[in-house]
Amino acid sequence: MPKPFTRRELLVILRKWIDGDALAATADERTREPARVITAAMSARASPALDPAVLASLRSLSADGGEALVVKLAQIFRDDAQLRRDQLRRAFDESSAELLRSAAHAFKSSSANMGARALAEICRQIETQTLGGDIPEACASLLVELEHEYARVDHRVTQILATTVTAVEQDAA
Repeated sequence: MPKPFTRRELLVILRKWIDGDALAATADERTREPARVITAAMSARASPALDPAVLASLRSLSADGGEALVVKLAQIFRDDAQLRRDQLRRAFDESSAELLRSAAHAFKSSSANMGARALAEICRQIETQTLGGDIPEACASLLVELEHEYARVDHRVTQILATTVTAVEQDAA
């Protein structure tokens, strides 16, 4: 088989040489994994969009209570999230597993740093799914779930930003 090859091409060759039941079990594990993660992300909706412990940890980094720091980080996160979501959509539309994996990795890190644990988990799953160099069909479902979870996180970020604007306006009055 000529290189480079995709996971699907390798699967076709392996089917000729490996017991079909064993191969089906391996493929089945890969397709079940996104469903497990999506289910986990959906059940995470019962938990806060941003982990309060992470926000408290961020606040503790500043001597003045850290609210200004959390606001600054929330704004940076929001700006970065828009870029990352655009990159994820473009990479998926262009069938670029490498770009999809890279964008998911970066978004996973920023989400985790902000306390958006379910969002980080979805990004981790997209990253894992694209390790083979192709984009499995499961990534489409994961990207839909990512958008739903991001909306929940963004709502919380908006609340953080609005609370600070309100506090600043009250101080000015």
